[in-house]
Amino acid sequence: MKKSLIALFFAATLIGQGREVTLKGEVLDQHCFIINHGHGLDHAGCSNACISRNVSVGFLADDGQFYLLLGETMFSVKDQVAGMAGKHATVTGVITERGGVKAFQMKKIEVDQ
Repeated sequence: MKKSLIALFFAATLIGQGREVTLKGEVLDQHCFIINHGHGLDHAGCSNACISRNVSVGFLADDGQFYLLLGETMFSVKDQVAGMAGKHATVTGVITERGGVKAFQMKKIEVDQ
């Protein structure tokens, strides 16, 4: 019984992982968001500057979930998201999680109009 519950819990945590999804939210730098809760229009200038200096990029989804934002290949996403911090955006890709860290492997991103 206990093994069945553990297997069911593990399977439930994988739902949504590996399939393409679309999220709406905000691009931001991870450092300021995690350390100082920096996000939104008031923080856009700082966040864009941090991203341009290679601070890791994150995505704060409208539902409050925060993701490490990764590209499809092993290159920084900074050029793809340049100038997008503080603006509402739509991102398409795959959600993954490892060691408690949630990441979004981005295939496409667009600023909402």
